[in-house]
Amino acid sequence: MANKIYGIDLGTTYSAIAHVDETGRSVIIKNKEGENTTPSVVYFEDTDNIIVGKSAREEALVSPDQTVKLVKREIGNKNWIFSYDGKEYRPEEISSFILKKLVQDAQQMIGEKIEDVVITCPANFGVNKIQITRNAGEIAGLNVREIIKEPVAAAFAYEQTKINNSKVFLVYDLGGGTFDCTLIKVEPKEITIICTGGDPELGGKDWDDTIISFLNEKYQEETNTDEEIDDLETIQELYEKAESAKRTLSAKEKASITFSHNGVKVKTVLTREEFENRSSFQLENTMSCIKSMLDEAREKGDILDFDEILLVGGSVRMPMIENRLKSEFPDTKIHIFDPDEAVAKGAAYVGNKIFLKEELQKIIDPALQKGESSSDIEKIRDDGINELAKQHNISPFSLKQTIDKEISIVNSKSFGVIVTDNKIGEELVYNLIIKNTKLPVETTQNFGTQDDNQESVLIEITESETNDQLSQKEYCTIIGKSVLEPLPPGLKEGSQIQVTFMLDKEGRLHIKAFEPSNQVEVSASIETQSVLNERELEDAKSKCTGMIVS
Repeated sequence: MANKIYGIDLGTTYSAIAHVDETGRSVIIKNKEGENTTPSVVYFEDTDNIIVGKSAREEALVSPDQTVKLVKREIGNKNWIFSYDGKEYRPEEISSFILKKLVQDAQQMIGEKIEDVVITCPANFGVNKIQITRNAGEIAGLNVREIIKEPVAAAFAYEQTKINNSKVFLVYDLGGGTFDCTLIKVEPKEITIICTGGDPELGGKDWDDTIISFLNEKYQEETNTDEEIDDLETIQELYEKAESAKRTLSAKEKASITFSHNGVKVKTVLTREEFENRSSFQLENTMSCIKSMLDEAREKGDILDFDEILLVGGSVRMPMIENRLKSEFPDTKIHIFDPDEAVAKGAAYVGNKIFLKEELQKIIDPALQKGESSSDIEKIRDDGINELAKQHNISPFSLKQTIDKEISIVNSKSFGVIVTDNKIGEELVYNLIIKNTKLPVETTQNFGTQDDNQESVLIEITESETNDQLSQKEYCTIIGKSVLEPLPPGLKEGSQIQVTFMLDKEGRLHIKAFEPSNQVEVSASIETQSVLNERELEDAKSKCTGMIVS
C-alpha cells in the first residue's frame, strides 16, 4: 500500500505535481529546472530520447515537426496519431511522457519514490477521456488511484484554508486548452458538484490565436500582400510572442511585439483594448457556457443562487475575465485563487484523504475480522484517528474532517443507446443516464428485440450534451459498442431485454443486460473506439518503459 499519494494536474499547456508535506499543507514539488509548473510539450530528440517541458518548448521553435503541444485537446480523438521515425504515438502515450517527466523530477527533488497518484481531468471529460487519462498514468508506470475533476480539486484546495461554513461556488476554470464552469457546494462534511458545463475546445490558446491573427495582419500591411504566414517555425515563434504579449497585457495597457518572416522585420504594438475587442467572442462563449449550466441547474431545482465565484487556471489572469464576470454578477464576490497550482494541490489533498482513510482502515480491520461490537469498533476508530494525527502532526479534528469528507460529483455527459422506432422506421438515441446526474448512478431500461429468433443484440453506446431522454443520432457520439450474446433460442420479436448502465464515481461506465423470460443473464464488454484495448495498453507500457524521458 502507498506511503503517500501524490496529486498531478495534467494540463493542456502546463502540468504540475504536488504532495501533502509533514505540516499537513499541500505544496507543489518543483521540477529540476526549479519551476513549479512544467510546459506540457514533448520533443522527440531521437527514437529513444524524449525531452519534456521548457527545453521541448524551445526546440519547437526550430523543430516543430518533432514536437507535440496541446496533446490534451486530442484525448479521445481516435484519428489523432503523432508519427516519428516510423513509430506512431497516441495521445495517452504522449501524455505519459509528460507524467514521467513530472514524476522523475519530483523524485529527485524529494528523494522519495512516487508510485501512487491522483490525476485531474476537465469537468467535461466523458467516459472515454477519463479512461484515456487513467491509461496515460498506467503507461507511465504509475498506480492511478483516482481520476478527479479539476474544479473539484480546486475547490478542495480552496476549502482547506478558506471555508468554515456552507457555500456555493461558481468555479470558472480557464486553462490553456479547455474551459470548465462548475457549481460546487462546499460544506464541512461534503463537497458536492451540482452542475457542470464548459467547452473542451476553448482555452487560453484561443486567445493566443487572436494575437497570431493580429500579427499576421501586421505582416500583410508591412509587405502590402495578402500572404498568410504558414511557415511552421515562424508560427511557433509567433505563439511564443503571443503568450508573452498576453501576459504583458494582463499587467499593462499595451505590449510591443517584434518578429521576422521571409526577411521582413515587423514591429508593432498591441493595446489591451484591441486585444479584448478581438477576443470578445471567446469570452462571450465562456459566458454562454455559464448561462446554459445555470439554466440546467435551475431546471433541476438544485440551486437558485451562488455565493462566490472562484477563478482557476492560468488564463484567468486576463483582466477582461474578472471585469466581464463583475458586470454579469455585480453582487457576487470574485476570487482569483492560486490559478496555476490550485488543481495540483487539490489533487494532493484528495490523495492524502485516500491515504489516511486506508491507514485508518488498517487499524480497524482486525477488530472487524474478530466481530467486535460497534461500540468497540468506534472506540478503536477514535483511538486510530488520535494515533494517526500524532504521526502526521495534525489535530485529530482536522484528520477526522479530512477522512470523513465526502466528494459527490455529477456526470458531464448523457449516456444512451441507439434504438429503432418501428413506427417511424428511424433510429434514435435513448439516454439512460442524463447529464448532471449525481454519481454513482445505476439505471435499468427495458428494450425489445427487433426480429424473431434473434441470436444477439448490438448495443451502440452514445455520449452527448443533450438533456433529453430521446434525441437524434446526429447530436450524439458513439463511444463504444457491445454485443450481447448468446440470446436463448426461439425469442419472438419484441422480447424484453433489460439493459443496465452503471456509472461509478469517477465517471466510468459499466453495462450489463438480462433476458428475463428465460432468466438468462448476458454480459456486455464495451469495445470502445478511442480507448486502447488490453493488448494495446500493454504494448504502450512496454514502448514507454524503454524510452528515456528528460
